[in-house]
Amino acid sequence: MRSTDFGPLVGLKMQGGGLVYKYAEGGGKVNMARRGLLGLKSLMSTPTENLPAVVPSPAPAPSPLASIAQKIEETPMSRRQFMEKTGKTVASQALQEAAGGLGINALTKMAAKPALAKMTAKSDAEIADTIADYAANILDNEDAVAKAFSISTGQNAREYFDLGDGDFPIYDVLQDISHSGNPESMGMAAKAIGLDIEGISKATGLSAKDVARIVQDDGDLLMKLSDTSTSKNYMNAILEDGRPKEAYRSTSLSDIDEQEVDDIIKSVIKEYGNDADEMDVIGEVSDRVRNRFFEKERGHGGDDPMYGALYKRILDDDTLDDVYGQMHDEDYMGLNERVSSMLSGE
Repeated sequence: MRSTDFGPLVGLKMQGGGLVYKYAEGGGKVNMARRGLLGLKSLMSTPTENLPAVVPSPAPAPSPLASIAQKIEETPMSRRQFMEKTGKTVASQALQEAAGGLGINALTKMAAKPALAKMTAKSDAEIADTIADYAANILDNEDAVAKAFSISTGQNAREYFDLGDGDFPIYDVLQDISHSGNPESMGMAAKAIGLDIEGISKATGLSAKDVARIVQDDGDLLMKLSDTSTSKNYMNAILEDGRPKEAYRSTSLSDIDEQEVDDIIKSVIKEYGNDADEMDVIGEVSDRVRNRFFEKERGHGGDDPMYGALYKRILDDDTLDDVYGQMHDEDYMGLNERVSSMLSGE
């Protein structure tokens, strides 16, 4: 019988499939005051007086636990059933032993942990986001990128790009890493800078199995990082060009056809009302077209969650917003005129 702060454990009962502890009052000691209330104290203090006749008391009702035990004993079972029941009993006893006198609440929490772990398993998108956060650190690491370039291409990055002591163009160097076209050298380069499956797993705390589900082989993440860097360079070139025409025709803005734009305008007018302020409608339409542009530009990786996660970090909001603004500053898509026409019913 285990002793606790509440008194010794004197019994158990089954309730709703769980174990409930019952404790003796007063730590198992006889409470004389309580006996006095029950008329027992006088009997104990006057042994010479005539005692009342002994009346046989009815047999105590078996405890729920005893009844269950008897039922199990009387029920025939196979060896497999017996082993299953025995295993559950041993596990229950081990749990009680580990929990000590903490009570049923502690036991319940302990038993719930495995189920909670399963519920919090990461999705592919969450794993890809974690990996992308880690991979994005390389964008601030000139030495790591130069090392990966050297291993994958066999060239010195500064000599290859004729950089001298000038700024190191991270995205240009990453973009050219993919030109090696050699999976083996890509894998070696990735391993050298911690972008292989094992390196990712150690750095992020993700299991190697989860990483391998998203990153197909050791060189896969480096290759995808190189691909998305190409898109970044492309956007930078458009911004350097400075023409609204290029910002439109050389990006996913040109993929948003006239029907889709009209549908966006109609939707905004329906929400705002025909008597809405024209500039408010134009502003909302522009925001929705911009969001659609962001979505399309970052969707070039298809359904691959790793590409999606990398594009969100490489093609950042500021870069895409600058490209969109270059087009919108001169209203190259004619949004103002189209909104005005629809509001006037033309």
